[in-house]
Amino acid sequence: MKNITKLLFTLSLLLSFSLGVLGQVRINEIRADDASSDDIEFIELIGVAGTDITDYQIYHVNGSGDSEIFTHTIGSFTIPDDGITDNDSNSLGFYVLGASSFSTGTDESTSGSLQNGPDGIILYNASGDVIDAVAWQGAGDISTDITTTGSSSADNYLHVTSDDDSGDNSLQAPDDVVGDDGSGWTLASATIGSLNDGQTSGSIVLESSVKSEPANHASSFSASGSINSVDLSWTDATGSPLPDAYLIRVSDVSFGSISSPSDATAVTDDSDLSDGSGALNVAIGEESASFTGLDETTTYYFKIFPYTNSGSDIDYKTDGTVPEDDATTLETPDIIFNEILADPDGSSGDANGDGIVDTDDDEFIELVNYGATDLDISNWVFSDNNTDRYTFPASTTLKPLQAAVIFGGGTPTGDFGNSFVDSTSSLGLNNSGETITLKNGSGIEIISLTYGSEANSDESITRNPDLTGSFAQHETADTKDASSFSPGTRIDGTYFQPSTVITGSAGWRLLSLPVEDGTVADISDNTAVQGVSGGDNSGSDPNFFYNPAFDGSDQSDYLVPTNTTTPWGDGLGFFLYFFDNSTAGSSPLPITLDAFGNAPDTDVQVTVSDTWTLAGNPYNSNLSIDDISGDDGGNGVNDGLMSPVYLYDSSGWVTVNLGSGYVIGDWSGFFVQRFSSSTTQLTMPTSAATTDTVKLSKLDTGTNFRQVDLLLEAPGGLSDQTNKLYFSDHSTSGKDGFDGGKLTPMNGSPYMAFENDFGNGKELLVQDARPLNPAEEMWYELVIGDNGISGTYTLTWPELKNIPEDWEFTLNDYETGESVIMAPGTSYTFEVEATQKQKKTKTFRVSTAQAKPEDVSSRFSIVLKTSTTTSTEQVDTPESFALRQNYPNPFNPNTTIEYSVSEPAPVILTVYNVMGQQVATLVNETKSVGTYRVSWNATDMASGIYHYRLQAGNQVLIRQMTLIK
Repeated sequence: MKNITKLLFTLSLLLSFSLGVLGQVRINEIRADDASSDDIEFIELIGVAGTDITDYQIYHVNGSGDSEIFTHTIGSFTIPDDGITDNDSNSLGFYVLGASSFSTGTDESTSGSLQNGPDGIILYNASGDVIDAVAWQGAGDISTDITTTGSSSADNYLHVTSDDDSGDNSLQAPDDVVGDDGSGWTLASATIGSLNDGQTSGSIVLESSVKSEPANHASSFSASGSINSVDLSWTDATGSPLPDAYLIRVSDVSFGSISSPSDATAVTDDSDLSDGSGALNVAIGEESASFTGLDETTTYYFKIFPYTNSGSDIDYKTDGTVPEDDATTLETPDIIFNEILADPDGSSGDANGDGIVDTDDDEFIELVNYGATDLDISNWVFSDNNTDRYTFPASTTLKPLQAAVIFGGGTPTGDFGNSFVDSTSSLGLNNSGETITLKNGSGIEIISLTYGSEANSDESITRNPDLTGSFAQHETADTKDASSFSPGTRIDGTYFQPSTVITGSAGWRLLSLPVEDGTVADISDNTAVQGVSGGDNSGSDPNFFYNPAFDGSDQSDYLVPTNTTTPWGDGLGFFLYFFDNSTAGSSPLPITLDAFGNAPDTDVQVTVSDTWTLAGNPYNSNLSIDDISGDDGGNGVNDGLMSPVYLYDSSGWVTVNLGSGYVIGDWSGFFVQRFSSSTTQLTMPTSAATTDTVKLSKLDTGTNFRQVDLLLEAPGGLSDQTNKLYFSDHSTSGKDGFDGGKLTPMNGSPYMAFENDFGNGKELLVQDARPLNPAEEMWYELVIGDNGISGTYTLTWPELKNIPEDWEFTLNDYETGESVIMAPGTSYTFEVEATQKQKKTKTFRVSTAQAKPEDVSSRFSIVLKTSTTTSTEQVDTPESFALRQNYPNPFNPNTTIEYSVSEPAPVILTVYNVMGQQVATLVNETKSVGTYRVSWNATDMASGIYHYRLQAGNQVLIRQMTLIK
C-alpha cells in the first residue's frame, strides 16, 4: 500500500487531472470518526437521476496505516429521482453508503470505519475510470477543527463540496459551511440524502468533468421549414470522446454570417431571432430540435457544433466540415375553422339541404379564407382525432372571404353563401369534444382546433362574432332568428364576402366596390356587364361607367373600365345598368352581388380634378359621411367640399348634408362637389367606417342646423326628393359651402331647384343655405324643370327639422297668385303646362348633368318670417337704412322691393335701365321710421337688367334686378 504522502499526492492528481471521465456522479458528503458509533458514519454520492452505478467501487485508504481500509462494490443500482433539479434540467438523486443501514431507501451498508484523518476516498466506475476523489488529514490541515474537540460525543461531519453543492471539492467543516439562509451549520448535524442546506429540491450545479474535444461531427444534418418554424434532425456523432451536447447556430442572412463558437466560452440559448441570429443547445441522444416563432417566407441558415464539457471547460469542435443546412418558412395561410356541427340528433333540421335529416350526413365543418388573396388548398387534408377524413381535390382555391363546407355525407343542396361545398363518407365528429386539424399536401399542420362538450347539442358551435370570436352555440349566437346552423354563411345567414341585394326593376344603380383594388370581374359573375374588354359581352353597348371628375356638363368624362381585371381605383363609385332578365348572363331581379376580397385597411384618397367626382364607400361597412374631407383647409365644408352630396336609390337622387350625422351603406356610390379648384383630393379615413346598421339614415343630427325637405311629385310616379331649405351656423346669405349645385335626374324626371345669383350669374342649387338664425326675412326663388311632362304636380314638405315654432314659411305661386302657409302635414298641388322637350334617356348612357338656369323659369317663391319681422308695410323700428334684394328676381312681370329707413326723411325710390334712363318712380314722399314694401309691374318694359335706387335724406343705396319675359 501507499504511504499517506503518496496517497494525498495521488488524490491531488486525480482531482486535478482525472476527475470523473463521465462526470455524472460525485462524492457530496462524508461523516467520519463518530465518537458515539461507527454505525452512523456514511459516504454520500450525488448524481444525475437514472445514472446506472452498478459495479461502481468506493475505495477507502487509511493514510496513517498506508493500508486499504475497505473496497465497497455497489450492487445493481440506478440513482433515483427525488425531485432535485440542477440548472441543466437534470434530476438528481442520492446514494448513501453507511456502516449500517439507513432508512432512505437508497442505501447500502458495509464494514469499516472512516477516520478523522489522514484519510481518503476514491470513486471508480464499472470500467475502472476514476469518477471522483477526496482526501483529508485532520486538524490543522483543514480550515477548522474537524477532529474531536475532547468531547466524547463530538462527530466529524464533512462537506466535500461548497455551500451551493457546485462540486468544487473544497473540504469544509460544518461550522464553516454557510447555508442558503445565511446561518452556520451546527456541529454534528448531518444532511443525509439532501443538499448542504437540507433541501431535497432546488437548483444546483453538477459540474461535468473535463473531456477532450469531440472526435467527430454529427451526420445527416437537415432543416425543414414549416409555418413559422423550422425542424432540424441529425445523427449523433460517433467515436471517442463522444459529444456531451450540440450547439446549433442560426442566421437569417447566410451561412457565412454564422461564426464558430470559442472554447471556454459557453453560448447560451437564444430563441429571439429578431436580431437575425439565435442559438440552441441540445443534449446528445435527442437528434432533433426546432426553432419556432419565426417570420414567415424567410430563409434561415443553420450550423451544428458538437462539444464536450460545460461552462469555462466547454470544448467545441469547429474544425473539419461543419454540418450546415437551410430552410425557408412557409407563408401562414389565412384560414380558420369557423363553424362545426357534430353528431346532430336530427331535431334541428336538414343541415346539408338534401331533404333527408341524418345524424352522420348533416355533420359539417366550415373553413373560411379570411385573407386578402386566393388560397390554394389543393390536396389539403382534414383530420379528426388523427384520422384523415377528407382530402380537398386538386385545383381547389378559396377566394378571399370564401368558405369551404364539408358535410359528413349526402348531396348538399343550396348555394351556401357561394362556398366550396362537398361531402365525404364520414366526418366522425364527436360532440363530446376532440381535436380536428387541417394539413397541407406535404403533411404540415396548418391549423388545429380542440373543442369540448359545448358541441354536445343539436346545433352547431360557431365563432361569435364570425372569424374572430370564441366558439358559442349557434342558437344563442344568432340574435336574428336563433337558427341552429349556418353552413357557408355568417351566423345571421349573410355572406362572408361583401354582398348587396339589388331589388326593384331594370335600371341604373349607383354603386361602389367594398374591396381593395376591385375590378369588373368581381361582380360580372353575378350579373351581365357589357362593353368591357375581356368580358363576356364586350361587343355590346357598355352598361358600366365610372367618373373620376366632371365639370357638370352632360356625359362629361364618363369612362368604361379598361378591362375586367384592371382596378379603376379605390373610393370611386360606378353606374351599372341591371336588365332584370335571363339574357346574356343577366338574372331577374332581385339578385345578390358579391365581391371576394377585403376592404382597404388604410385611409382612401381620391384625386379631385374637376367640379364633380363620382366617389364611393370603399369599406365593407357603413360610412359616416361627416368624416369625408377635402384638402383645402378652412374653405367650403369639411376642408374644401360642397354640401350636400348626392346618392341614388330606387326612387332617384337623394341628398344628405355633411355634418348632419348621416351614414351611407356599403356598396354605395355618391357624387361630391368641390368648393373651388383649390380642392384636389378627397379623403375617406378608416375611422369613417362604422358598424352601425343604419343605412342612408341619420344617427345623431344634433341641433346645430335647421332643415326643411321639399318633395316634388310629378305625373307617372316620378319625383324629385333632393331639395332642402337649410340653415346652419356655418352658412351665410351669400355663397358658402352649403349652397350645393343641382344635378338633374338620370331618368329624365321633372325636377325642382333653387335659383340664386351670388354675383357671378344665376345658379341652380339643390339647397340655398342661410344662417342658423336669420336677422331678416329670407326670400327664396324656386324653378321647375318639367322635362316635357305636363300634368298635375304636388309639392310637399314632409320634414321640418329643428324649425322654431315662431318661424313661418309662405309658398307663393307666381302663375296662380296663390300663397300657402307651409305648415307640417300640408301640401300644394298645381298644374304644369310643359315648356321643355321631353328628355330621352338611352338605356346604356347615364345622364347626370348640372341643371342650367337658362333651361327653366321661376315658378315659386318661399318667404321665411320670424317673430322679429312682419308682413305689414310698416314693421318694427329698423336700426339702419337698408335696401333689400327684390323678390322674385329674375321676375316677370311683377316684383317686390323692400326697404327700411331708420329716421324720418324724404324717400325717393326710382328704377333705371342699363342706359341710365329713369323708367319708373315707385316712391317719392316723406316716410317715418320703419320697413316698407312696394311692387313694380314691368309689363311695358323690355327684358333685361334694371337698377333700383333708394335715397333717404343724404343716403343712397342701389341694387340690380333682372326682368325676363
